[in-house]
Amino acid sequence: MIDDKKIEYYKQTYFCNGEPVKYTLSKGHIVQGDDNTEKAEKGEIKIYPIMLKDAQSFLWCEDIININKNAINDINAITSTYLDYLLTTIIPKENMKLSDNVMATQLYRLLKLVLKGEIEQGFNIMFYMDEQYTVCRDYKTKKPVIALVKLDDDTKQIVELKEINEKEFDDICKIIKFQNDPYYIDRYVSPDVQKMVDDYYRLKNKNDKTEQPSLEKQKAFVTSKTGLTLSQLNEFTYRYFIEVYQSCLNSELYIGQKIIQGSFKYDIKEDIVHPMFEPQKDPIAEAFGGDVTSFENKINKINN
Repeated sequence: MIDDKKIEYYKQTYFCNGEPVKYTLSKGHIVQGDDNTEKAEKGEIKIYPIMLKDAQSFLWCEDIININKNAINDINAITSTYLDYLLTTIIPKENMKLSDNVMATQLYRLLKLVLKGEIEQGFNIMFYMDEQYTVCRDYKTKKPVIALVKLDDDTKQIVELKEINEKEFDDICKIIKFQNDPYYIDRYVSPDVQKMVDDYYRLKNKNDKTEQPSLEKQKAFVTSKTGLTLSQLNEFTYRYFIEVYQSCLNSELYIGQKIIQGSFKYDIKEDIVHPMFEPQKDPIAEAFGGDVTSFENKINKINN
């Protein structure tokens, strides 16, 4: 299980340097030897960060790992693991071919982006055996898995197999979220609280008459401030680009606020601190007035 300490370690070693995270699977690398026997070993995979040039595709795909299944009024959703519910209930559509299924495409493309090292080594990604949504399952436990399969070029027989089980899929999803969003906060929020937060930001944006700029506009803004070309930006990891964009934006806001502070027209008593040195804001707590204690108390009341 990937805990907070492990995530912090990843931040300091892999995330900040744009390097892939090494992850060891409990089962994999089943190799067919010369004597047609099979040898089971632990398989290692690398989870790659999303590059800026692939960010738009990633933003479309990531919805598939952000479904709040516990908010669904279904006992099976609550008791099932995320991978099990995803493959057996969420994705399958009656009378729809697997190749036409949008959610199946999202999952496949997401895995193809983050497991590109395995793809380059010749592995294929499988989570269904056929067009009838027959779930790939471990032959012993019968539980759902995502299979990374390498076939022999001539015989088309399996020569290597790595399996991602339910727990490992949860870990990989968690890594993906933290790896590609420097401001991601891993916290369970009940549907009632989430609705309150969504309503707050919807009203706030409406009153401020602002909207989130598109990724294209963000790229243009960073280019105007740094002189970096589009091709140079596209070689950034998406995580690093978010940090660069936010730094450029914060500097603009800081300079504007300092100009206002120096004007005789305005009486600003508190000194303005550059956003880089301010503590990271909690977007959910901000919806409750920025008071973390108040936020936690309201969550406890709603959840209880």
